[in-house]
Amino acid sequence: EGAIAFARKAVAEQLGLPLLAGDTLAWHFESSAAADFNLHDHVGTKVNMPVQRKAVKRERRQHSVERTNDWCLTWTAPHANGITVTGAWQVKNRAAR
Repeated sequence: EGAIAFARKAVAEQLGLPLLAGDTLAWHFESSAAADFNLHDHVGTKVNMPVQRKAVKRERRQHSVERTNDWCLTWTAPHANGITVTGAWQVKNRAAR
């Protein structure tokens, strides 16, 4: 569980959320301007984005991941001045360890 807080960033990333296959990541956020948002991970040189949203200002959602990896939440601002993002994330239904 953690807070999301970025001020005036062109690209804001919550990096390295360690999730196991079957874990559910829940998040909610509000942005100062509509921004592109995604949930992604890296496998070798490939970037997998199971969640991609265009021009979203606020969201409350969850996603169950299919593979164990470090996952990232990313916001891309629509302009060079950047955006401010606040919210939180939480791992729910943690897979058996």
